[in-house]
Amino acid sequence: MTLPPRLAAWAAREPVRLAVALCLLWVALYLPLLRGHRVLPWDAVDQFYPTVYFNAHSLRQGLAPWWNPYVYAGYPQIADPQGMLFSPLLMGWMLMRESPGTTWFTWGVLLHMLMGAGAMLALLRRRGANAVGALVGATVFMAGGVAASRLEHVPIVLAYGYAPLVWWLLMRHIAQPGIRRGLVLGLAAGAMATQLVQLSYLLTLMLLAYAVIATVRHWHGYDTAARWRWLGGSAVAATTALAIALPQLLFSLAFMSLSGRASLPLTAATPASMDWRAFLTLLIPNATHALHGSYEGPASLVEGFLYIGTMPVLLLLAGFRDAWREASQRRLLLGMGAAGLLACLYMFGTHTPFYGWPPIAQVTCKYSRSPTCPLNGRYARSPARTGGLSSAN
Repeated sequence: MTLPPRLAAWAAREPVRLAVALCLLWVALYLPLLRGHRVLPWDAVDQFYPTVYFNAHSLRQGLAPWWNPYVYAGYPQIADPQGMLFSPLLMGWMLMRESPGTTWFTWGVLLHMLMGAGAMLALLRRRGANAVGALVGATVFMAGGVAASRLEHVPIVLAYGYAPLVWWLLMRHIAQPGIRRGLVLGLAAGAMATQLVQLSYLLTLMLLAYAVIATVRHWHGYDTAARWRWLGGSAVAATTALAIALPQLLFSLAFMSLSGRASLPLTAATPASMDWRAFLTLLIPNATHALHGSYEGPASLVEGFLYIGTMPVLLLLAGFRDAWREASQRRLLLGMGAAGLLACLYMFGTHTPFYGWPPIAQVTCKYSRSPTCPLNGRYARSPARTGGLSSAN
């Protein structure tokens, strides 16, 4: 079959070929889930699927899913920070079918992962990675250990999927500021912020830090008109993101005021805080004798075994030096290194003073009521970006 000339020219473009390759990898890696032979594990199918099913079913019946009478004696589901009622893409997906099953739900969740991988692919290409390196980085992002280890926690997966999209749109806005780019950025950032989990908070801090640093670097290159476009576009982005995220935040805060658990002590995070001995298994798989069958680590065998694998280590060692020689890549590697250091400090939890810093402790112990999840920091240090740039060289 011969394609029309215009369609053939479009298909021959490199971005199209990379996108097709990424989609094929996505299908191959998640095929058992996509075909319905498996379901997303644990909380995904036991808690989050019934939650979003109730939301979608109520809306299709013309009912407002503010109150869920089927949980205990009923509770205000609109105020559930992990209820995903305000998550635009997932709820839109669930509303497309009259009775969406677990496989349809799985597709909706994994499409967020594909969306994030596509944005990571574009982001790495924009940062100078070659086609192979960008594809490696995008694949690691959507199917590596960081992504696969928390597929059960759907709100975290959704926030994780939005993160590279927000970053890529932020880079585009800073490079060529404007109202329309600011609006699109605000839509993506607001969608990410509707997931009221620790990861969203950490990602927001990282993206704000990047925005400040990148803006300072570009500011002197802007002319007067560009500066006004940056101010206008940034104002539109902030307003749009706030308008999308604020309802969920306000409802959740109102519900929290009625909670019998107003806050948790910081020490509640100690059992899940990463011990430095367990952290050694990131690069040395037998650091705690796990491979010898005589595990001596401080945590469970599952939590203490973090080995990232031989190939990522080889890619980093082989390509890091060449990537460092490129000025643009060097800045990104430094930025990711700083983010990785902060993420590691977060993972160490109460073993370092960093976790008790008020902006961290206030959110983890008072607002999220989940101080036992310092390992969420590993999402903030996803190796996809560094691995993609290193393999590109």
